[in-house]
Amino acid sequence: MKLFLLLLLVISFGCSSSKVIIRTTPAGAEVFARESGDPIVKSLGVTPLELNDSKLKSIVKNPNKPTILKISKYGHSSEKIIISDFGNADVTYNFTLKENSQAEIITKIDSTSNILFEAQRLMRVGNTDESIKILDALLKKYKQSSFINELMASAYYIQKKYKKSLFYYETAFKYDSKNIEAFKMKKYLEEKLGVTRPLDKGKI
Repeated sequence: MKLFLLLLLVISFGCSSSKVIIRTTPAGAEVFARESGDPIVKSLGVTPLELNDSKLKSIVKNPNKPTILKISKYGHSSEKIIISDFGNADVTYNFTLKENSQAEIITKIDSTSNILFEAQRLMRVGNTDESIKILDALLKKYKQSSFINELMASAYYIQKKYKKSLFYYETAFKYDSKNIEAFKMKKYLEEKLGVTRPLDKGKI
């Protein structure tokens, strides 16, 4: 009888399963997982998300270390769950993600910075045509950016297309009167091309 009860307990324990359900408002947030101390992050899917027993076992490599789940959605503040033991019970987490305009702005800045670095890299290696294509696409979004206009002017200057270069240096200075480098290049190209502007006193 005791042996029968022991076998029943082993079978019951072996068949037990757990499930973690993550819901967010708004839905569509991505859930990432990593083991504490492990830099490798895995994407588990988007909410509403149900993690069954097999999925949980694939996440947990070392049961002695807590697992960190991060819930992230563009334009919203992120949330984190630290789970030390998934156990054998079903657990549901509900999160209301707050809108965060700064998060959206930072994402745009980071994305634009990466594109600008690529445009500058292409310019340095002599691929100014590709650099101009990238900068032109950016100017369609941020036409009043003095810096992007200045980079475009530099690309055309390298190509010795001085009239186009002058146009973008002028535009760069127009949108930022403190852009001294754009002003200097504007004056230099005006002299080189013989451009006279009676209303331009040449001062900043």
